[in-house]
Amino acid sequence: MSEQGATLRWKQSTYCASNSCVEVARTHRTVHVRDTKDPEGPQLVVPVEAWRELIASIKRGDLDH
Repeated sequence: MSEQGATLRWKQSTYCASNSCVEVARTHRTVHVRDTKDPEGPQLVVPVEAWRELIASIKRGDLDH
């Protein structure tokens, strides 16, 4: 459930050929991330702006080592 009680709509990458991926769901204010192997397990919940910055950092290559 989201922070407002609505059911989350989970999405998984089309590149995921196995059950070893993550799923992402978004509300107006937060992004939820969970392990496909444990859908009832814990979720990482971050503000939308933090998620956007993470994606931008990945695209820029800021996290490449």
